[in-house]
Amino acid sequence: MADEPQPAVPVPKKSSLAGLLIWLGVAFMVAVLGALLLYFVMFRPRLAEEAVPVDAGSGDKLNPNTVTVDFDESVASVKMPQDSQLPASLLSFQVSLECTDQITAALVQKHIARFTDMINKQHEFRSRAELDDPRVKADIQKTILLEANTILKQLQPGPPDPNIRVTAVFHKRFLVSD
Repeated sequence: MADEPQPAVPVPKKSSLAGLLIWLGVAFMVAVLGALLLYFVMFRPRLAEEAVPVDAGSGDKLNPNTVTVDFDESVASVKMPQDSQLPASLLSFQVSLECTDQITAALVQKHIARFTDMINKQHEFRSRAELDDPRVKADIQKTILLEANTILKQLQPGPPDPNIRVTAVFHKRFLVSD
């Protein structure tokens, strides 16, 4: 009997159901943690920005004392591509500056040549492709606003008055004609 081979003791099978449940649990936890990370990094900050209450002085309310200064309509030549045989297009524009009060508007009117030159420079030497982009008009308005306020600060004797400023720039006309 010593020579008889002993029957092999069967190795107990690991429960495939328990292993499957563990892997499903791990996958579920990874998915939940990924969703939470996405929420806190991407969506929550954007939702918080939309829910921020607007201050009364944040610029959403119009100031009844504002005065608008309208500038004459002007024309600027548009840069054309080098290989183009077409005549240059023209940009026709008219700008209005919204000033905080009558004092600011009077200062702008007094130095209208300086402001007109600055506005014309912002519209000159633009390419046709550049003017086809809708954001360019908004960029020009922002630049004019900054430049106009810089000029107003330079025109004031002594320390600049924070109430003397341009609050908005509007294009009454912005048309590229071929």
